[in-house]
Order: sequence, then structure tokens, then C-alpha cells
Amino acid sequence: MMKRVVVVAFPTLLVLALLVLTVEPGKALTCPEAETLVFPCIGYLGGVGGAGPSVACCDGIKNLKSSTPTTNERRAACQCLKDAAIQFPALRDDLAASLPKRCGVDVGFNITKNIDCNS
Repeated sequence: MMKRVVVVAFPTLLVLALLVLTVEPGKALTCPEAETLVFPCIGYLGGVGGAGPSVACCDGIKNLKSSTPTTNERRAACQCLKDAAIQFPALRDDLAASLPKRCGVDVGFNITKNIDCNS
């Protein structure tokens, strides 16, 4: 019974997160917004999402790129995602590091637990 609730709740949360998250032009991306953009990638990053990232995941990565046009904004988003990655023990660093490339986007940094966001 619990699995059904999780299965129904996850897609609902995903849709709500994507609908709610629209970063206003000129407004700095917050950590919760950066995490929400990458949220559709959780299954893939944990190695259970199939052969590649989903369309929703890649859309989030593309939105992350467009929401962080300056070096300082990219560094801040990098730090937010690094902090979130540390809290996700199932995260596979190899999949996380290759995620932007798999989505055809260069966000300016790799998403890993060990990245130096200031370089």
C-alpha cells in the first residue's frame, strides 16, 4: 500500500515543482530553486533511472543553465547542488558529472560531491 502512495506522490510532486518553479529574469537562483530544477534527475543520478536522463531532467538542467548566466550565479548554484549531493548517499558521481553533457548542456560545472565551485 505504501508503494502506491509514493508512486502517485512522486509524479505529482514533480509536476508541481516544475509548474511552481519559474525563475524571474534578473532574480538570483536560490538553493531550493536549483535543487528543484535537478529534482527530476534523482532516479538517474542514483542509477535507477534507466539508460539516460529523462526529458524532464534535461529540461531542468537547461533551465539551470539559463538561470545562472554569471560566474557568481554559477558558483552559487554549484555550491547549492554540491551541498545537496552530499546529502544524497546514493548519488553516483560518474552519472552526476556526466549529466550536463548527457543533456547536451554546458552549465559551467560538474555536479559532484567533491567539486571546487570556486575554480
